[in-house]
Amino acid sequence: MTRRPVTPTPPIPEDGRSLDLDWVRRALAAGGRLALPTGIRIEEVGVGSGVMGQVMRCHLDYGESNDSAPASIIVKLPSVNAKTRRLGKRLLLYRREYDFYRNLASRIPVSTPRLLYGDFEPKSHRFALVLEDIRGMAVVDQIAGASPAQAKRAIRALARMHGAYWNRTQEAPVSGSYDSNNPKLSPIVQVVYLANLVRTLKHFGDAFSSTTRPLAQAFGLGVVDHMAALGAGPRTFTHGDYRLDNLFFDDGGDDGVTVIVCGGLDLDDDRSRRLAEVGLKRSLAAIEDLDVAEFIPASSRPSRNRRLFTHACRIAYGAYRSFKGI
Repeated sequence: MTRRPVTPTPPIPEDGRSLDLDWVRRALAAGGRLALPTGIRIEEVGVGSGVMGQVMRCHLDYGESNDSAPASIIVKLPSVNAKTRRLGKRLLLYRREYDFYRNLASRIPVSTPRLLYGDFEPKSHRFALVLEDIRGMAVVDQIAGASPAQAKRAIRALARMHGAYWNRTQEAPVSGSYDSNNPKLSPIVQVVYLANLVRTLKHFGDAFSSTTRPLAQAFGLGVVDHMAALGAGPRTFTHGDYRLDNLFFDDGGDDGVTVIVCGGLDLDDDRSRRLAEVGLKRSLAAIEDLDVAEFIPASSRPSRNRRLFTHACRIAYGAYRSFKGI
């Protein structure tokens, strides 16, 4: 039996400026593509979108017509910002994104861009993803919001994914995935919540009402208990960042939604800060419409324990600054 020779993998580019025709040809060959481009034009498309990395679109030319060869591809790389890269490594954002496309994307019941090639360096968390370019699908402005029909599609797609793995998280292919409800992470989540609540109340305090401010404070004191309660209930595989910026819509009826996985928002980006502000106000408005006070233990309410809340926030903020290296 004749074996096909193994194509050596190309080194992970330092940044988008390091991309060239040779690297793309080697990556596509290593990914098993037979038709390789003879020309390339590269543009950065992630600028201003708030993603924690570089997103490059490569327009490809071929020596002869080939309908099966992609006219363009997307290459995703880590951020050029050292601070953002450190945060991505500490929160495992790049590793989780790579693992999703490498091990899960083709096996979950929602449409995702096809992985053409991927590489990841465990020590540094540098990575490269070569993905199908899903141009032609509609992108919805997250600040403006989706139409009722688009929202319906998005919810149905999410329900398919949740339903497929409902109480089956120990089964393949999702077993071994990142567990956001790991009890070991609960104290860290509480620290991060309290630290960010300090900054949120400082910059967006006017958005909180006399109802939502004490609820936000009370929740901060009960994050560990809340996560334990969630862990005791049904479990499933979740996206983790399911929002309009990560959804693409086509005219394919109820199922015309493609979902992407992104490493998170870079809050040094102006648009990301605007998204955070809009999301906060919408969430607070929703809380106003719900009777959520019953979920907050009376012993945790700031009106009865304000000194504890203030002390916890100070400790959390100091710990979080150390964690981020700021």
